[in-house]
Amino acid sequence: LTAFEKSLSSKFYTKRNFNRYQYDYFNDLMSAWNPDKPQEYYKSLCQLPRVIKHKDNSLAFEDYRSECFTTENGFRSVKNKQPGKKYSHRVILMGSCIGVGLYSDDYNTIPSKLQKLINNSNYEVINCSFPAAKLYQLFSTLKNLNLNKDDHVILIPPYLPFSGIDSLKSLCIFNKIPFVDLSEIFNSCRYKYGPVFADKDSHLTPSGNQLIADTLYNVLFNTQRHVNRYRRLFNLFDTDNINSSADYDFLKLLENKYKSVPRFSNSKIGAIVMNCNPMTNGHLHLISLASKLVNHLYIFIVEEDKSFFKFEDRISLVKSVCEHNFNNVHVCGSGSFMISSETFPEYFSKDTIRDVKVDVSNDLNIFCKYVCSYFNISIRFAGEEPLDPITMQYNNAMRRILPGYGIQFIEIPRLSFDSDIVSASRVRSYLKENKFHKIKKLVPKEVFDFLISSYSRKHKFDNLLSRIFKK
Repeated sequence: LTAFEKSLSSKFYTKRNFNRYQYDYFNDLMSAWNPDKPQEYYKSLCQLPRVIKHKDNSLAFEDYRSECFTTENGFRSVKNKQPGKKYSHRVILMGSCIGVGLYSDDYNTIPSKLQKLINNSNYEVINCSFPAAKLYQLFSTLKNLNLNKDDHVILIPPYLPFSGIDSLKSLCIFNKIPFVDLSEIFNSCRYKYGPVFADKDSHLTPSGNQLIADTLYNVLFNTQRHVNRYRRLFNLFDTDNINSSADYDFLKLLENKYKSVPRFSNSKIGAIVMNCNPMTNGHLHLISLASKLVNHLYIFIVEEDKSFFKFEDRISLVKSVCEHNFNNVHVCGSGSFMISSETFPEYFSKDTIRDVKVDVSNDLNIFCKYVCSYFNISIRFAGEEPLDPITMQYNNAMRRILPGYGIQFIEIPRLSFDSDIVSASRVRSYLKENKFHKIKKLVPKEVFDFLISSYSRKHKFDNLLSRIFKK
């Protein structure tokens, strides 16, 4: 919370009645950031209609109309629709207080603001949210809406403990349901919106509703057209649709670089960008989980030769391991498009700049705008990064930037062994100490055999003796 939002929260907790929201609190709260409204407006805002609970656990509002709050046919009204327009598809937004728009009039809820943004489409927004609703009640209500395949359903989860959110996220990933983490936008985007939180329970002001609506619009609609445009451009080589010479240059570079790499359409396609310096069981764990969530998975190996192991050795080992374990994984170099000296130079000096704040937007914009369009990629995977602050910043940037292009970001927990995460730096440390018995437990067999043959002192000594006795 900002200092201003904290001052609102202090008023909230001194004036709040836990049985109902009091008019004097609403008057104080709302007039603090929107002083132009008369007191009757705030009085209307705090008078909510009754929620009816049916035997099948579904919910419905009773019909109600006031200056600020209108309900009909069981749901809160969504404003900003085009008069007389017949919508063929629906966006159904489910949630509890935040979805309802507890602190907002009918025109300033998330569904109404989203409707205003998508009026050029054929989508009608439905507000399927109720105060203090439980998940099972929302799903029971959803069953009565007769969904069709063109409908979008957005769930803003009601309050869940931290472990509950983790379980919900895991459930979504397992069932290939997009899960968008919006926490980052409250760090990176909120300040241009003004106060977004109305109280310590994370209820939103109309400004906060606008922030959420803008983000949902970018994820669902705005960038989907953008991505589809580039998809047509790359798949059909339609030079008439190229927007600039830069687009054309990137197109030719991608065509030349990846002409021997297979491409797929009408499939769920994922990507991982890895250095693999060297490949470990942690990398294998990440690839294994990701490959089960997609039809095809591209592994892009960082191509810069600025690591302990040469690129040709790193990519050769990854190809060897993947060929023995997967039939839907395609391994290729990253070129200059991903984590290169041109797009992300800080990556190669991250051990000496740990406290520096880096801007990786250029790297990620190129990946999303060109690489994803070329390969039809819709998901990018990465391992959690609890140790390296530069890579941690990169993951946070992916969480923030990728959904804006319609690309899902999934961060997978790191594999642990002997109470410590499995990492390439740990392997390199053991390698310097010649502790191959410890390395063997951290890397695939192909990698261990390579390290033994290339770096083991005993192996080198045996080879020397062999050559001497042959002579």
